[in-house]
Amino acid sequence: MDTKPSRIVELDYIRAVAMFAVIVIHVTSTYIFANSGFSFHGVNLAYFMNQAARFAVPVFILVSGASLSLSNKKESYPRFLRRRFLKIAVPYIIWCAVYLFSKYNYDWRLMFSESAGTLASRYGLGLLTGNLGSNLYFVVIILQLYIIFPALKKIKARFPKGTLAVSLVVTLYFQTANYVNDLGYIHMPLLTRGYDWELFPTWLFLFVVGMYLNRQTLDRLFAFCKKYAALIFLCFVAAAVLVTAEARFMRTPTSSIKPQLIIYAGVALFAIISLAECLSRFKIVNKIVAVLSEISFTVYFVHLPLLEKIRETALYTAGMSGMVKMLAAVTAAAFAAAFIIERLLRLVRKLV
Repeated sequence: MDTKPSRIVELDYIRAVAMFAVIVIHVTSTYIFANSGFSFHGVNLAYFMNQAARFAVPVFILVSGASLSLSNKKESYPRFLRRRFLKIAVPYIIWCAVYLFSKYNYDWRLMFSESAGTLASRYGLGLLTGNLGSNLYFVVIILQLYIIFPALKKIKARFPKGTLAVSLVVTLYFQTANYVNDLGYIHMPLLTRGYDWELFPTWLFLFVVGMYLNRQTLDRLFAFCKKYAALIFLCFVAAAVLVTAEARFMRTPTSSIKPQLIIYAGVALFAIISLAECLSRFKIVNKIVAVLSEISFTVYFVHLPLLEKIRETALYTAGMSGMVKMLAAVTAAAFAAAFIIERLLRLVRKLV
């Protein structure tokens, strides 16, 4: 009989912090070149925060691989896909409809003034590419990785070193090709150009690394991060500064696909675990973080529509003070809305 694995507190912290980092990226994106009394060579607070938070998606993908590998469930491939479809794909299908509706400013009449064919085409393409929202590509990636996970797991078991090496080469190719393409040095092949964000090879290595994090490896990692927490925090700050400086110098502030971010995501992961080891002694903090972790997927969907609406209010003002207000408002609204949505869904499931 399969046993349910004990909850790993550190993974809750990783999901919660990564989710907040996603919100930071989207909120600060319109402020990165805003005038500020406090800036250094064109780098203001928003610019630094935007770049420092770029570990979010790589860490999310890595922890997704770890979560699947740590599961003790033994099930057939169809059953595995069914569970993941219900958990990931169904919410994605629903939220894509919401995002499409938002393109028409939530006006039913305006939306249905389009032909049925146009709406179906736009929605269908949105489902496949995640282009209905700037954040939805992540779900497309995760669905691809979940589809190939059972095969990856078997290959990893038979060729442990080879799987890691090949996935690294594949991901470095796609990440490097995208990076130099952004710099204007080369052009990616026509087949992948414009879709590199949504293609799983771009992120494969991170997912595979997560698959190698078994309980014994994690325990050693947690002990290491607890022992060297101060040094790890300093390394993270230094890495964040270097990532920001590189983005400013190379003029690629909006890109999250860079080979150097693979290393940065690793440093960030260590820093988050160190934070968890420092705070996990407080039970109330663990409970709050556990709730935030559970609703993080819904937060991922809901925060962007809320951000667009809040931007229309007086909170959306110029300067870093406006950015801080915006970040606080969107974060609070997103987590509150996600909490309510999850509780309502739980109530519906009980009634059904």
